[in-house]
Amino acid sequence: MVREIGPVDSVLRSAPRRSAAPARMLAQRAVCPPGRWVAGSIGPTSCVPADYGVGDNVATDAQYLETFTEQAEALAEGGVDIFAVETMMFPQEATAAIAACKAVTDLPVMATMFFQYEEQHDRDRTMWGESPAEVAKTLLAAGADIVGMNCGRGPDRAITIIREMRAVTDAPLIAYPNAGLPITKGDVTTYELGPEAMAKDYPALLDAGCNIVGACCGSGPEHIRLIAEVARARRKR
Repeated sequence: MVREIGPVDSVLRSAPRRSAAPARMLAQRAVCPPGRWVAGSIGPTSCVPADYGVGDNVATDAQYLETFTEQAEALAEGGVDIFAVETMMFPQEATAAIAACKAVTDLPVMATMFFQYEEQHDRDRTMWGESPAEVAKTLLAAGADIVGMNCGRGPDRAITIIREMRAVTDAPLIAYPNAGLPITKGDVTTYELGPEAMAKDYPALLDAGCNIVGACCGSGPEHIRLIAEVARARRKR
């Protein structure tokens, strides 16, 4: 966590400011056309909630809030349009990040969690067992404006996760899964799904009730281009 690093605290606090400001300048140029937005990412700390009582790398709710408030303040000063609280492993961590963003500014907050597929039970759960429906309700109750999933497996599991979330809320939902699972051969890591293979599942993802779609690990510009084509074609209906 930032609070534990000591002498380089000021460097880390300035990093989001330095990254957000150039991003906004780029977005205001031809790289990102008018009508697009810059999202400020807030990811997990790697600390386990203290109330789980596991190991030494733990954080209390107050410590989570302190760390995320520093990040949210820096990103807001850098000029982001929306916060992306993403790849969260624990509800306590996610809700603290949402609370920090809301305390700093009235910008919208998008919050997503990581789900792992439990093959033996044929279900998707967080690292500590929360279901997609439970996660959606928890994140929305914490003040998130948009909720969903990112990372994890491919869009096939995202479809199921979003469907379960949609069953308990009418709020906007987002999904940006990985391009399948990683495949490592020697020093080279690739992912299961190429652009075409990944994009073919996105009509079903939209049908499941997803409002915003994208891609996470293993994806590249061509993945995004094809996914955007699917979304735009659906919007024209």
